[in-house]
Amino acid sequence: MRDASMWLPAMARIANERSAIEMAINSGGDAYGFTSLLGPLDDLSAGEDYQDNLLRWHLIGRPSEIATRCGDWISAVKLQQLSLGGSGITPATFSALADRFAKGICYKIDLDASYSSADVVPASWWVQSVFGDPCHLERQGDLIALINGNFVSIGLIAYATERLIEDLCGILASLSAAGLKGYGATETQEAIVDMLHLEHAGNDRPQRSVLSRDCIPMVTGILADVSQAIKVICTALMHQSGNPLFRFDEDKVSAVSNSSFLDFSISSAAMSLAHATRLAARLLNKVISIVCTSAEERSSRDPKWIQYPKVTLGYCIAIEGGQVGPMQLTGEESGGVEDLWDTGLISTNCLLRQLDILDKELAVAFDCFGTAELDHIQRLTFSQLMELCMLTQ
Repeated sequence: MRDASMWLPAMARIANERSAIEMAINSGGDAYGFTSLLGPLDDLSAGEDYQDNLLRWHLIGRPSEIATRCGDWISAVKLQQLSLGGSGITPATFSALADRFAKGICYKIDLDASYSSADVVPASWWVQSVFGDPCHLERQGDLIALINGNFVSIGLIAYATERLIEDLCGILASLSAAGLKGYGATETQEAIVDMLHLEHAGNDRPQRSVLSRDCIPMVTGILADVSQAIKVICTALMHQSGNPLFRFDEDKVSAVSNSSFLDFSISSAAMSLAHATRLAARLLNKVISIVCTSAEERSSRDPKWIQYPKVTLGYCIAIEGGQVGPMQLTGEESGGVEDLWDTGLISTNCLLRQLDILDKELAVAFDCFGTAELDHIQRLTFSQLMELCMLTQ
């Protein structure tokens, strides 16, 4: 069971807001997605059963099952945003989402089916994963409250950040297991800091290669990129995101059209994490090369020591070939309504493909350094990684 209790105190706010919204609509008020269709069809009134039809109209593409942890991040971000109020969702649907999240969901989503302007198609596949088809959202506005807002790309960047932290912990564990600078498997942060100064005792050369003598700048650079992404995620989780967002002024309810579903900081965070991924991949490849060169000298040129650096270099090149960077930001889609794109989802998808390759490189490193030694090494938490960063200053 996943814990959804942190969002339940928001039920009272959601219920009070929904009651006020229904009173306003019943008195003749209009609200995008509540009393109308969506996008360029917003001049058409919503008829009966429109929510199930609207969902089906958005279920375009080829969904595939995604990692449960990835889907859970998407759901958790949506629950957090809805808990901040303003969406107009019914308390029953909010409660159902929290309940399904707690019990576990099999997510099938097409994460490529968007150019990053509200991401309503991937969000619709998420809704189907959570609520089924038909979705049985019987109250007006529930669907727009669920599919609009910037939550898919925020969930993905949080998932990517978590994966990169886990990989960095694994990289440090693998470096420790490599026995650099005379250490065997190392469990203390202080020993890892010492180990990161890679120059071996007894070296008779006044200057080794830059990375061979010290890889601390690469590790602290990775941590700086990860810290920047975490700041972006934390900021995003503190703000409402959706269209419309409702404002309440005494007895007046207003449905405000806005662009809070755009967040350009997500693509910036993806670029920071992509930079960290490239650093991590090159660090791992370089250390493997150092270790394998030494091992090759000791083992009469065993062929396997030749292959590890070559394979991991191939992974590095593949990672660097997957662009996470500036992309087209404007267009004229959806009848000209969606003319600004934040590229967050596209950038994060590219990043996740890079992390898939980094995972493979790390697996090769474990094989190279010997998994037996890694079994008893405790992977560091992120807070411990930040302490490690302070120790290296």
